[in-house]
Amino acid sequence: MIEIIKNYALDYGYGVATTLILAVVGTVGGFLLGILLGVGRTLKVSPNDSKFISLLKRAINYICNIYIWVFRGTPMMIQGMIFFLALPVDWVGGFGDHVIFNGYLLCGSLVIVLNTAAYIGEIIRGGIESIDKGQGEAARSLGMTYSQSLIRVVLPQAIKNSIPAIGNEFIVNIKDSSVLNVIGLTELFGFNKTIISNSADAISCYVIVAIIYLTLTLIFTIIFKMIERKLGGKKVFKLNIFKHTKCYAEED
Repeated sequence: MIEIIKNYALDYGYGVATTLILAVVGTVGGFLLGILLGVGRTLKVSPNDSKFISLLKRAINYICNIYIWVFRGTPMMIQGMIFFLALPVDWVGGFGDHVIFNGYLLCGSLVIVLNTAAYIGEIIRGGIESIDKGQGEAARSLGMTYSQSLIRVVLPQAIKNSIPAIGNEFIVNIKDSSVLNVIGLTELFGFNKTIISNSADAISCYVIVAIIYLTLTLIFTIIFKMIERKLGGKKVFKLNIFKHTKCYAEED
């Protein structure tokens, strides 16, 4: 295992870089699109809405429902193959023969963004619906419009409450990006397959890549836990050397 790490450290580095790019782009892009989906899922027709606004809200809600149903109900591997085969060949093969930044990365990033957005959309919807309706009503009683109360009052709280689930989606993307190897995207698992064919030591290579995945997930689990504590108004680092020390007062 040590010899494999020494000989193929650069290849594993490329694999880690590609995997992290996919996870970051997929989660950030999915988060932004997921906010729109979550808001669209929570739109409700008001008696004061005009016919056009009522029809528009129903159409947005219907489209968001269909989008989430399709992308949550089909495997990412199948989605990857559909987009890979549907996109123009020149677009997929863009950026030449670069190790990381090539058309396969673009296609894979698009698939992860669209897939992640469906899950985060449901997370945001749950976060919005968990907020007391009285807060939105109080904001509108102060003169805010529905959009202003959503953006300034409801949505920030919903996102804050959704941070643990969003962090979990990031961790999932680190691992699930390996399925996109089916379209020719070479990330950590893809580089590992090449190393196996060169080293002829499959067990050691799989143990190494498992350790790398465990390390990445541990690091980002700690990071998101720190973010969660910070947003919760707690100290990011809690150090109390006297936690298990008992103090006794001396009697006169």
